[in-house]
Amino acid sequence: MSRSSLAAALSALVPGGGQLFTGHYPRGLLVMAGALLLGALYAGAAAAYPPGPLPAQPAGPPAAVGACFGAAFLALWAWNVYDAYSLGRAADAA
Repeated sequence: MSRSSLAAALSALVPGGGQLFTGHYPRGLLVMAGALLLGALYAGAAAAYPPGPLPAQPAGPPAAVGACFGAAFLALWAWNVYDAYSLGRAADAA
């Protein structure tokens, strides 16, 4: 398995793992911290508001806040996998 594939797989499992694997420690730690922060904000937003008419269906503006945190987390995760693959590819070429 190439370094790029392994870095992408690690980042898919643990945000920032691929960056740490390729030796980009500050970037990997920032990705980990960002993922933890966004995950905590999403969980806090989901827990702070009562469900809507259906079970586990949040309602109103607070639901939009939680959805924004969730979308930001998914965007960070997707970028994280792409970035780890790119860093691994550069390491493969070197």
